[in-house]
Amino acid sequence: MAQQGQMNASPAARRLHQIVASTVPRPVCGGNHLATLSCSASNVVDLEGQAISRFTAPKIVLLQGSRGVPLGPSEKVEHVFSQRGLQLEIVTSVDQIPADTEIIVTTGATVGSEVLAKAPRLKLVTVALTGTDNVDINACKRRGIVVTNVPAYSTDATAELVIAQVISLLRRLPQCNKLVSDGSWACPPQDDLQNKTVGIVGVGQIGLRLAELFKAFKVKRILGFPERGEPQFSSHSGMYMDSLAGLFLEADIICICTPLNYQTQGLISGKLMQLLRQDSILVNVSRGEVVDESALAELLQQGRFRAAIDNFSVEPLPAHSPLRSVPSESLLMTPHIGYQSVSSLEKRLDITIKNILAFLAGCSMDLRAAFPYETQLCDNLSIEVGGIGTEVAGDGSTSARAIVRDFFGSVRGWSEFLAKLFAKRWSEVLPSGFSAPGFYGTLKPRAKPPSPWGPKLTALGSGKLRVSWVLPEACPPIEASQVQLTDVGTGKKMLVDASNGKLVASGRTTFAASRLEATINGVQDCVEYSAAVCCRSAEGFGEYSQESDFVANIDAKAQPGGMALVIHEGPTAEVPVMVPLGEGKMKVRWTLPDEAKSTTVKLRKVGNQNWYLCGGATVPAPASDTIASGLEEGVEYEAMVSFLVHNRWCCESEISKPACIGELKLPSVPEAPKEPRIYIMDVGQGVVRVKWKIEQCVPHVTSTVVKFRAVGSKQWLFAHPTSGALVEQTVEKDPEAVPAPDSQVDLRGLPQGIRFEAQIAFRNKLGQGRFSKESDIAHIGMLAIRPLKCTYCFQDFDLQTSEYTKSQETFWCPICRFRQMDPFNSVVEPYGLLRFHIVMRPTISFNLDLPDLKAWRKDEQSIWMRMVRVNSENCIQVWPNKLTLVANGVEVFAIAPPEEGHVRRDVPRDISPGLRPGLNSVTITMEDDHVASFCFVLVRTQNMTAENIGDQTPACEEEDAQRRISALLADTWDTPLDQEEDDEEVTCVLSNKLKLRCPLSFERCEIPVRGENCMHLQCFGLGAYLESNARMRAMNNRWTCPVCSNVLKPSELVVDKYVQKVLSETPSHIEEVLIMQDGSYRVVEEQLQDQAAIAAAAAREKEEAEALRDAQVDEGMEMTELPTVLDDEEGGRRKRKADPREAAIAAKRARRRAKMMDHMKNREVPLGGLSDEVTNLDGDAVAAKVASVASRHILQENDD
Repeated sequence: MAQQGQMNASPAARRLHQIVASTVPRPVCGGNHLATLSCSASNVVDLEGQAISRFTAPKIVLLQGSRGVPLGPSEKVEHVFSQRGLQLEIVTSVDQIPADTEIIVTTGATVGSEVLAKAPRLKLVTVALTGTDNVDINACKRRGIVVTNVPAYSTDATAELVIAQVISLLRRLPQCNKLVSDGSWACPPQDDLQNKTVGIVGVGQIGLRLAELFKAFKVKRILGFPERGEPQFSSHSGMYMDSLAGLFLEADIICICTPLNYQTQGLISGKLMQLLRQDSILVNVSRGEVVDESALAELLQQGRFRAAIDNFSVEPLPAHSPLRSVPSESLLMTPHIGYQSVSSLEKRLDITIKNILAFLAGCSMDLRAAFPYETQLCDNLSIEVGGIGTEVAGDGSTSARAIVRDFFGSVRGWSEFLAKLFAKRWSEVLPSGFSAPGFYGTLKPRAKPPSPWGPKLTALGSGKLRVSWVLPEACPPIEASQVQLTDVGTGKKMLVDASNGKLVASGRTTFAASRLEATINGVQDCVEYSAAVCCRSAEGFGEYSQESDFVANIDAKAQPGGMALVIHEGPTAEVPVMVPLGEGKMKVRWTLPDEAKSTTVKLRKVGNQNWYLCGGATVPAPASDTIASGLEEGVEYEAMVSFLVHNRWCCESEISKPACIGELKLPSVPEAPKEPRIYIMDVGQGVVRVKWKIEQCVPHVTSTVVKFRAVGSKQWLFAHPTSGALVEQTVEKDPEAVPAPDSQVDLRGLPQGIRFEAQIAFRNKLGQGRFSKESDIAHIGMLAIRPLKCTYCFQDFDLQTSEYTKSQETFWCPICRFRQMDPFNSVVEPYGLLRFHIVMRPTISFNLDLPDLKAWRKDEQSIWMRMVRVNSENCIQVWPNKLTLVANGVEVFAIAPPEEGHVRRDVPRDISPGLRPGLNSVTITMEDDHVASFCFVLVRTQNMTAENIGDQTPACEEEDAQRRISALLADTWDTPLDQEEDDEEVTCVLSNKLKLRCPLSFERCEIPVRGENCMHLQCFGLGAYLESNARMRAMNNRWTCPVCSNVLKPSELVVDKYVQKVLSETPSHIEEVLIMQDGSYRVVEEQLQDQAAIAAAAAREKEEAEALRDAQVDEGMEMTELPTVLDDEEGGRRKRKADPREAAIAAKRARRRAKMMDHMKNREVPLGGLSDEVTNLDGDAVAAKVASVASRHILQENDD
C-alpha cells in the first residue's frame, strides 16, 4: 500500500521518497542512534525546522539600512542562521535583492512597493524590531505576505532608559559633569522622584514596566492614558485619566511610549505641551513622529519645561534640526539606544530566527499580539507542515512530513532520519533521475471524484458546529474537500472557510485531503442546519453528497428556552400541559402513546406565528415531560407536541392553554431601554454606528427613535433611519424612527475630535416610551483640545465639552476658583488637588488612593468636595439639582432638590469621615437639567482661623498709603469751593473726611484694613471682617467690602499703616479726622472753637437780615430772593430768604453730581440704577456709592 501511495503521489513527493530511501535505512525496533550522532541543533524541533528548510531551500535576504542597529556582525549572524539550517544573504540596497527571494529580514530598512516588486516570490517579511512602521502592511496583505515582528524583547531596557533619563534631568547630571570638568565644585538645584506625579501615555508592555519601576521610587501618583483596563496597571497604583490634556495638567513627569499609527501620529501637539509647567519633564521613547518636534524645540528654547528624547522622526538627526539648538540644560538627547542593551539584541536575534522557523513549520502568527515563541515552538512532532513546507508536495496531494512518517512508521525512525540526514552533506543523499511511472492491476480511467457518503453534523454550542466526513476512492486521488452548510428554514447555502471555519460565499473553501473534520464558527443559535460535502481531484469537483441530519445549535441566552426555529402544521391529538417553575423555566408535560419512540416539543409566544423547538432536539421515550429554560417573565407561551411513530412524525397535539411565568405584563408603552453603544466605522468619512438591543414589551416594539448630540450640548439631534443625517425636531412633525427589527443605524459626516453620546426610545402601537440613559462617550480620531487662558494663573485650561459664553478676557479657570473658594479651609499646596473632573455623565465612578489619610487627620487636615459651573466668572459653590456621593458602598452625603418657593443654601461638603486610608471606591450620581455644565474637585484642606488669616494679611506701608490718599484726594484739593467746575476732573472721593469707626463693629478699628483695589478712604477692622464672614452661613454671600460692596477675598486685604498711625495718635473718643493736603490730618474737635465764633457772627448777621426783611415787608417792598421755610419760637412756620453761601454750596454739589454721572457714562462704566440712588445723598455717600461701581473700571483702564 505504501508503494501504491508512492505511485499516486506528486513528482515532488516521489522525489522526497527517493531522498529518504537513498539516505536512511528503515529503522530497527529497539534501536536509537540519535544520541550518538553529531548534530548542531539542540532539540527535535530545531532539527525539524532545519529539515524543512533543507528540503525547500528558501532564499533568505537580510536587508540592512541606515535605520536601526544591525542584528550583529555579519559573520556571527550568518553563523547563527547556518546553525539552524538557514542560508542567509546580506544586502544593503534594494537593487541587490535577488528575484527568487522568499524571506526578507529587515532591521529598520523600508519594505515598500519597490522591495515587493523586486521579490515576486516573497512570502515572509520579518522585522527585527518591535515597530513595523517601516513595512507597507496593506501591500503585504494584498500579496498574501506574512509580516512578523519581535515584540517585548527590549521592554526592560527601554523602561530602564526612561528612569535613567528622568533621574539625570532631576539631578542635572550633565550640568554637574560639565561643572566638575571646568574646575567648579558648585552644583545646580537638585530634585528627586519622591512625591512626583508620573503620567504614562501608552500603557503597553513598556508602560506597565515603567509603572512598576516608578512605584519602587515611591512616586506620589501614576497616571495613564488611554484606558486599556490592564489589571496590572491598577496593581501598580496606576489610575487612568479621562483626557490627555488632564494628564498633562496633573503630571510632573510624562513618559511617551505609545506605538506609532495613524491615530498617534502628531498626538503630542504644541498646544498640549503648552500645558506643562516649568518644572515638568517630557520623555519620549516612542517614535519621533508622535511628538511635534518643531513645537517641542520652540518651547524648550523658551525654557517652558525640560525633555529627554531617544527617538526622532528622522534618524540620524539632521544637522539643521531645531532640536540641535536647544540648550543642554533643557534637552537630553540619545541616539535611539532604548533597545540596544546586549541582552536585548541577543534576544532579538534569537526571536527573529524562531519567527522564520515557526513560519516554515506552519505555525500561525499574529502581528498584533505578543508572539508566544516558547509555547508554539514546542517539541511536538505532530504539527502539520504549512507555508513553504506544503509546497514541497507540489500539487498539495500530501505533506512532506506525512510522506516521511509514512515511510518510517514511528517518531524514532523520523528522528534517526533527521540525524542521519544532517550527519551527511546534501550532495551525498541526492538520488539519480526519476524512473517511468508504474501501476498495479488495471489502469483506472481518470474521472471526477464520486459523491461521498453524507457527513455527520454535531452541535457544539455557542455558535459552533462540527462536521466530519469520509473520502471515497478516486482516480486521480482526491486532493481537497469542500463543505456546504444549508439553513433549513430559509434554504440559504453557504461554504465553510478552511482557514477559520466561518461561513462565506467564496474564498479559501477547500480542505486538504488529510482533513476529514472541520469546526464551523459563526452559525446562528436555535436554527436548524444540514451539511453536504463534495471532493476535488485533478479532474475537478465532483457532486455534493446527500444532506446530513438536521441539527440545531442551542443557546438558552439567545433564544427563549434554547429553542430552534421549526415550522409544523397538522392535525391535533392530545393537549400538553405547561407548568411555570419561575426563574425563566417552564415544564411541559404530555401523554406518550405506546408506539412513540420520541417526542418533539414546540413552544411559541402567544400571537407569534413561528414555533421553536424546545431543547433543540427530540425527547426520547419513555420521557413524557421536559423543561424549557430562558423564557421571559410576564409573557404568555403556548406549546404543541408531536410523536415519532413507526419512523414517521405524526399525531401532532392541539395547542395547549397559555401559561405565564410570574405576573402577566399588561399592554403599555415600552419601558426605558438599556443605553445604546456607539462604534466608530470610518474615521476618514466620519461614520459611526449606533447599536442597541430591542427589548420585549406588550405590544411588541415597532420602531426605535435615536437621538444624538455632542457631549456638553443642550440640543439633541435625531438620526434619520436611511440617510444617516442628523435633523432637528420640529413641532409639526415627530422625528422619524428606525423600524423594527433593525437594531442599528449609521450616522455620517460627523467631525473628528468631538465627544458624542446617544439615547434611544422604543415605540409600539400604544406610543413612545421614555428615553434611555446616555450611551458611553465615543469620538472619531484624536480628541480636540479647547484651551482657554486663565487671567488668574495665566495657564491654559482645557474646556473639553463644557460651554463657556462669558468674556474670554475675564476667564477664571475652575481650578483657581476652587483654590479661592473658602479661605477658612485653605487648599494645601502644591498637591492639594486630589481629583478634578469636568462632568460629562450623570454617574461618575473612580478610585481615590489615600495612603496618608491618617497623617492628614493628625495635622487637622480634611478632604472637601467643591463644585462650580464652568460657564461662570465667580467662585461660588453650586450643587446640581440632586447629588449623592457613595464611598466604599456607604453614602457619605446627599444633596436634595430645593423645596418649592425656597432657595437652597449650597456649601462645600467635608467627605473625610466617609473615607478610609488606602484605596477608596467613589461613585457620584447627579440629576440636573444640564449636568455637563458642572465640574467638581476633591481637595485636601487645612482649617484656618481668623487669627491665622490675619497673620497672613500683608501691610501697606505708611508712605505708600499716604501717596494713595493724596492721589485719591488730588481733585478735591485742587478745586476751590466757589470755582466754576465746567472743566474739573471727577474723582470717586469727594470728601477728605476719614472716619475712624469700623462700619461692622461700630468701634474704633484695631487693625484697619481695606481692599487693595478699593477706591475709598474708609477702613474697617480686620478681626470684625473675618469674624462676620466666618459666622455667615450663606457662604456664597461672604467676602463683600462693607464700604463699597466689591468682592473682597482675604488675599486682597491690606493693613493701612497710615490709618493705623492716625488711630494710635488720636484719643479714643475721636471718630473723624480731616486729611490735609500735605498728608497731615486734623481732628474735627479742634475746629469746633473756630467754628463756634463763626457761627455766632453768622447768627448776628442772620438776625439783622431778618429784621431788615421784616421792615421791607412792612413797607410793601417786593421780595426778590427765593424764600425758605423756618420754624419760629412758638412752633409755627415762617418764611425767610436763603443764605447765598448755602445756595452756592448746594448748586456746586448738584453740578458735581451731574457731571460725575455724565463722566461715568462717557467712560462706559456700568452704573445701572446708581443715578437714582445718589440724587439725594451727601458728598461722602456719593463717593462710596460711585467708588463701589467705578473702582474696578478705573483700575482696568490704568492697567491698559
